[in-house]
Amino acid sequence: MRRLWTSLLTLCLVAVSMTVGVSAASAATPVTIGKIASTTAAYGSKVTVKPKVTHAKSAKVVSAKMTVKKGGSTVAKNKASVKLAAGTYKVTTTAKYKTFRTVKKTTTSTKNVVTVTPDDETRVTCTASRVTLPADGGLELDGSCTGAAFDGTVTIRNFEAYDENPWWGFDDNFTGLEFTSTPTVGKAFSAYLNPSKDLYKKKQVTTTTSTKVWSAVQTKTKTQTLVIKAGKKPNHAAPYSDGECPSWAPVKGNANSGIYHVPGGRYYSITIAEECFTTPGAARAHGYRASRNG
Repeated sequence: MRRLWTSLLTLCLVAVSMTVGVSAASAATPVTIGKIASTTAAYGSKVTVKPKVTHAKSAKVVSAKMTVKKGGSTVAKNKASVKLAAGTYKVTTTAKYKTFRTVKKTTTSTKNVVTVTPDDETRVTCTASRVTLPADGGLELDGSCTGAAFDGTVTIRNFEAYDENPWWGFDDNFTGLEFTSTPTVGKAFSAYLNPSKDLYKKKQVTTTTSTKVWSAVQTKTKTQTLVIKAGKKPNHAAPYSDGECPSWAPVKGNANSGIYHVPGGRYYSITIAEECFTTPGAARAHGYRASRNG
């Protein structure tokens, strides 16, 4: 039993160690320089090679450059891309990068916040400075109202109401009031208020902002062997602009006549090539026939 517990404890410690190691490795590798894959260059041509650099979300690559050597010679130095012919090279990729951490800052300030809009109804306490009951019915008053939902005072001017149960109506500014008992001048009464404009209340507002703090520029390098394979030599090619063929594909083909001419033939020197072939067999494979007159 003691051996079993010892084995289990050892496994747990190994698992914890591996987890810590992975986390530490992830945190320590914000930028990864990958291996540039070997490729094939078409015959007589070059291929463009670029650095293969990836980065974590917490990093930004400032630059990625390559220095390429072949044997003891430097082919390119600190280049973002290089054109290489077939061969074996030593490629050193240098990545410059920055990392950042997010800093959060919380500030608290006092602001006027809209708490009652014209579409809202809020309970208020009002005091009338004038109350008039016209002979033809209704009620008129001037006064002011305060409420817990907003700061300050709402002034009521020339308010007119027509129904007594409850009294309700509007003043000159279209501020609405509704109350049940007939007000008395100088005496507070309860009412419901519909303001004609937004009402505000001072409140403590907490704002949190996030800022990226960048590190100094850091550098990471990686050297690899890169093999560029040579493409297979083709058996035909396009002629030069003057109608002559390259030395490695000397057989001239005339597309209009379907005839090919070999070096030394009677009409070879005066023929303007439209296609060039490495051998007569290659020309025949493309549908041409030999010149009967040499």
